[in-house]
Amino acid sequence: MTKTSKPAPPTAEMGMLGLPGTQQHLLMRAYFGDPNDPRNTGDLGGVPGKYKVVFTLSRPGFPLLSERHFAASSNLQGDSHLAIAKPALKFLDGEEFDQLRFECATVNGKFVFKGLPNDKGFLGKVESEPFDASDFSNAALQAHHAIAPAFSNMSVYLDVPVHIFQMDVIEMRTGSTRISIKTPFKYVLGGMVPIQAPEEQQKYVGLYREALNSNSSNYQFLCLYKIIEGIRERRQRLRGQAALDARTRGEQPPSYSDERVPQDRAEQVEWLNSLFTLPQEWDDMGLGSIFINDVVGKRIGNLIHKGERLHKLRNKVAHAVLDSGEPVISIDNGLDIDEVEMWLPITKCLARYLLKDAFPDMFKSG
Repeated sequence: MTKTSKPAPPTAEMGMLGLPGTQQHLLMRAYFGDPNDPRNTGDLGGVPGKYKVVFTLSRPGFPLLSERHFAASSNLQGDSHLAIAKPALKFLDGEEFDQLRFECATVNGKFVFKGLPNDKGFLGKVESEPFDASDFSNAALQAHHAIAPAFSNMSVYLDVPVHIFQMDVIEMRTGSTRISIKTPFKYVLGGMVPIQAPEEQQKYVGLYREALNSNSSNYQFLCLYKIIEGIRERRQRLRGQAALDARTRGEQPPSYSDERVPQDRAEQVEWLNSLFTLPQEWDDMGLGSIFINDVVGKRIGNLIHKGERLHKLRNKVAHAVLDSGEPVISIDNGLDIDEVEMWLPITKCLARYLLKDAFPDMFKSG
């Protein structure tokens, strides 16, 4: 008897898109042969109508695809620790189940999802019934807001992770699909970095590694902001001491250059390449995700001040995850997750900017 294996799902290889480790959206847009077909019209971001959202799950540490490859949910099985059908689950009374049903009520109305097993009988996907949304982003937000509490409740009740590997948003009018993924990291030459660093510097680089190792955007943001927060305090202390020493000598305190987030595209590319040891080609998608309207042309000192928007976002996330007292936001709230994702790329760059300013030798290549 010969055992045959299933063919691998069709995938496409992805090049570098934007800043590594950040969320990006890939649009697979349907096109219909007749140029006058009304389904060929509409904004790339989607138009008001019916949408379906599919959450493909995975076991943490076991990706469904090799790095730099992606596939639509229809070509993925998904996986989890949740047994919902045979052969993983068998009932003594002979009953068989092949899916779960979730009915979720939110401020946007009632949503119905079905959970589908993979070939092993474990929950692999959760997909919604079609519902009304204004565009792809609105559909993703509504669906996540509806199903995330159910995932969290399953996780705490059963003590297993419920990890979303990929989210597909499908426009029912056209069949166009938006896939949300994390941009892969580039391949680099190892062995060119010193293995030891001063103790003070090591505290910050350890936080940076912790951020990149995490698949949680909230935790990444907190680690990167801790770098910003620590170096900001260090900078104020050193500059304050330098001013005091100058006055003691009867001299004018030192002045510092005006630090701003660049506005011009060429200056933005130059600024980014100064922050990363290995320069790279920066596409418009990457630049747009980093240089959001809220930061372009702004003083870096103002962006990292306490009380500014970045600090307020840090407080919201930290109060939900770390600080004492009752949480002020829900980690499952899609609006808050979108805000963290929006600020994460520039937060990473600001952390690197301040690291380079504080420890200039650490960015010198071997």
